[in-house]
Amino acid sequence: MAGGRRSVFRPGSARVASGGQEFPRAGQPWRSGRNAALAGLCCLALWCLQGAAPERDPSGIAVLLPKDPSGVAARLEGAIGNSGRFHLVPARGISIRASLPLLEPVPPVTLAERNRWLFMTQAHWLIFGTIGQHSIMVDDPNGGDPIASRSYDVALRVFDLALGDAGPLFTASDPDPGVLAQQAVRFLRSQYPLHATVTGYEDDVVYLDVGTQDGVTQGETFSIERHPGPYAQAIGTVQVTSAGDWFSQCEVEDQVHGRNPQAGDIAIEDTASFLQPQD
Repeated sequence: MAGGRRSVFRPGSARVASGGQEFPRAGQPWRSGRNAALAGLCCLALWCLQGAAPERDPSGIAVLLPKDPSGVAARLEGAIGNSGRFHLVPARGISIRASLPLLEPVPPVTLAERNRWLFMTQAHWLIFGTIGQHSIMVDDPNGGDPIASRSYDVALRVFDLALGDAGPLFTASDPDPGVLAQQAVRFLRSQYPLHATVTGYEDDVVYLDVGTQDGVTQGETFSIERHPGPYAQAIGTVQVTSAGDWFSQCEVEDQVHGRNPQAGDIAIEDTASFLQPQD
């Protein structure tokens, strides 16, 4: 092993690990009670760690942005919490350092560090980045000379704890922190579409197991697939006509000839609308 002596094992002999500590042959007792106690403590620690791992929230997001006087971070947390699509969860003790222009984690997040974070938060995603500001000139509403003001700059990335990697870069500038927060949430929805399951199909009506509590709104569309993965079969697209708290009714917009939606199919949210600029 790098940085130490390599363990050597020969049949019929004791194995000597780094530092000279011997592991016994098969059938040979431990040389001291201390070794047995140490092994027991290691097993107990591993069991405790496994038992302490929180259940992952598939829609959970933790915001790791620094608190700023402008209130951008607080507005973003509020927008995430009110989005319906995502749940705001804490991630105490976790931090990711990054700097522009690429906003890559520095140093890179190691596998060991990612695994440690899994025991520290229920979040599926971690938002990290920078918040800045710059001076701008705005028109005087009373028709006078331009007025000096400020605009806020946000650069964000999302670290996916399941994949162990950071997503695309999001950047935006606006004088209104609330507008920035809404833009960031729309970006998140465009990158991480909602997945649902078809629970029934009857009289040209498709039923999904997601609703307004998941961020579903009337009029949005879902693509229906069967056997998700490399061999997925496209079934068609549906549009939400009615959304309850935890379920939705949809009508078929487009359909592959000879394939009807059926219970168990996967519905994937169409995120194209979230990429379109809003007035």
